[in-house]
Amino acid sequence: MLNKLQILITSFSNLDFTYLNNFIDKETHKINSNQVIEIANIKLNNQYLKKINDTGIKLTHPNKSELTLDDIFVFQDLQDIENKKKVRINSQKLLDINTISKAMVFGEEVSGKSSLIFTIQKKLNDKNFIPLYFNAKNLRSSDYDKFINRLVNNFKKQYQDFDKSEIGKLLDENKDKFVILIDNFEALSIKKLEARAKFLEMLNEKFKKVYIFADDSLEMEIMTKDELKSKINDFKFFRIKEYGYQLRDKVIEKWLIIGQEETIDENYLLERKDEVFKMIETVIGNRFIPTYPLYIITLLQQIEAGTGSNLGGSAYAEFYNYLIVQAMGTTKIKPEELDYYHTYLSYIAYSYFKDGRKELDKTEIEKLHDEHGIEYHKKSFLSVYENLINAKFIKEDNGFYSFNHNYIYYFYVAKYLSDNMEETEIVSEIDMLIKRLYRTEFANIIIFLIHHSKTRAKSIIGKIMAEAKMIFDDIDPSTLSKDELIKINQLVTSEMKIIIEDKAPEEYRKKELELHDEVEEKNGDREEENGFTPYYNEDIKELDIFGKINLSFKLMEILGQISKNYYGSLKNDAKNEILNELSSLGLRNLHLLLDHFSEYSELLEKEIREIIESKGTSSSSEIEIITKRIVFNFAEAISMSFIKKISNSMASKNLFDSIDNLTKDKDNEAMKLISIATKLDFSGGLNKDRIIKLDKEFSQNIIVKDLLKRLVIEHLYKFNVTYKKKQEICDKLGIGIETQKNILVHKSKD
Repeated sequence: MLNKLQILITSFSNLDFTYLNNFIDKETHKINSNQVIEIANIKLNNQYLKKINDTGIKLTHPNKSELTLDDIFVFQDLQDIENKKKVRINSQKLLDINTISKAMVFGEEVSGKSSLIFTIQKKLNDKNFIPLYFNAKNLRSSDYDKFINRLVNNFKKQYQDFDKSEIGKLLDENKDKFVILIDNFEALSIKKLEARAKFLEMLNEKFKKVYIFADDSLEMEIMTKDELKSKINDFKFFRIKEYGYQLRDKVIEKWLIIGQEETIDENYLLERKDEVFKMIETVIGNRFIPTYPLYIITLLQQIEAGTGSNLGGSAYAEFYNYLIVQAMGTTKIKPEELDYYHTYLSYIAYSYFKDGRKELDKTEIEKLHDEHGIEYHKKSFLSVYENLINAKFIKEDNGFYSFNHNYIYYFYVAKYLSDNMEETEIVSEIDMLIKRLYRTEFANIIIFLIHHSKTRAKSIIGKIMAEAKMIFDDIDPSTLSKDELIKINQLVTSEMKIIIEDKAPEEYRKKELELHDEVEEKNGDREEENGFTPYYNEDIKELDIFGKINLSFKLMEILGQISKNYYGSLKNDAKNEILNELSSLGLRNLHLLLDHFSEYSELLEKEIREIIESKGTSSSSEIEIITKRIVFNFAEAISMSFIKKISNSMASKNLFDSIDNLTKDKDNEAMKLISIATKLDFSGGLNKDRIIKLDKEFSQNIIVKDLLKRLVIEHLYKFNVTYKKKQEICDKLGIGIETQKNILVHKSKD
């Protein structure tokens, strides 16, 4: 009875009943002093396992009534904070306890720190370690003996029945098997700096294996205060990263196979995974939503539940609104207060935006709060900001207040603009934003503004298209016709034989996602080019040719999102107009670059020829052939990048009819390639007869014929196509298939 009483979450848990236990007959639990304790038999108890396997949020799935952490968890990536190259490792490496024996891991509250620490505890216990979980808020002393008392108490709660008097013996004899896991270190009850330092020093000296998890707000303090960091020199320091492309793909797959792990068809899984991945990428947008597990899982649930099964029309706006309402539901905000908080957040978001600020100090935010109270309704500053911080809308860091995530800021700036569009000043501000869409922040606000302004969306879209029409307006869109490409086509006299490997789509997909992750890591966070929030009324930049191309890409993305998001509410004429301008903008860019390329191709040939000649390994005739092929491939790469950019911007099954109509109106090689590229971006999009017909049609246009081949090859790598169908179309297009058997033969010969 006393043992049960002690594990209750009450003040009894702090009492020590050991002296009473001396009067209790413990013969059934007693271990002979000569008996070896089997570590493999020390396992987490079922009650505790059930507790830590709880996701903490209500999740529904059509194939399983109650989801657990094991169903959805995917190990996050970590960044080594002290490594100058910003090395990224998967958090699963923390299970290699002998390689990383002590670590401090920082992460946002929604980054999945607790899910990670509980998963580590389960996995390490499976590997015959004794990991013990501590919530830092329950740690009140740096004294080793008191910590051991807490350790004993936690052991009793977390592990199967074990004689309490033997835990000390177990610790003494198997200290290398104990792993200390401390969560929520920012909430450590030890507040004095000297005492915190002493606590860290005690952990470092007394235990061989320690993992500490803390909120990212504590990172600066730990890493810059030598009084703390010097006490844990043996530690490695990591930061939890958002899910990259590969991890998003993994969590989508894990979600889709729930309840049908052994029965799901591989082809169906691949197709469904690709479809859901595209939906999620559109919602995530340009870093609108942080790609932490909570947000990805919430979106997957919404897709599965049907709220956004098509994610068309206004479903995207509804999803962002869903996230916000859900967050408010986790606080003390009452349903009747929702309107107040929506209005309040839009008011302060607009103030940040108008002043070009990312954060305000406490004096400034209190002044803004008072101004809102005078104009609308007065509430206590402390109560309002307690709710906003708890809901993760606002974060406070050393007395400075800022919006916690991009989508919240964009959502509420756009809401304010939408709610006040009858004011001349606001209309003027929107016009100025549209003229400065080369700024990432302004482009994102406009996308959210369209979500909010259903009745005035047509006017906003019209202004965006007017801006798009002005870029390279003196250049005709490229048609990629034989006459247009005559100089480039003359570089080669025959098609180049292309050989592909007959490999599984999963292998190609993995490499493609790895490449996306590398590009994202290399580019870093480009949310703001200069690291500050721009003013909406700044002088319009005089863009050079590459600045205009970059702006073109952003406008194409915006027009593409509009056409895909609102396919159901836009009239066909309006959709056709948007898609027409999207493709025309991209093709004007392409025409410009191909003209410049043709103009300087001879100079380029000369430079390449000289490089090859310096190697001294080829004859003059071979040098000429190689030089021209390199220049040709360069032109082909430029063309391919624009065809893919245009097709990716409008790739949606819901737009296939509109794209086909556009292709009929513009019967040229470029539009035919764009049309076929949008279809080939989906499983089942390989129309063999149409592709073979186009191949014949392009017979005198080598570069276009080659582009068609490459689009088909990409599809064959991405999706499961029967070997017979693959062989038929490859034979017709002159594509060779290298089977795995032949590859092994070639390798053995080498």
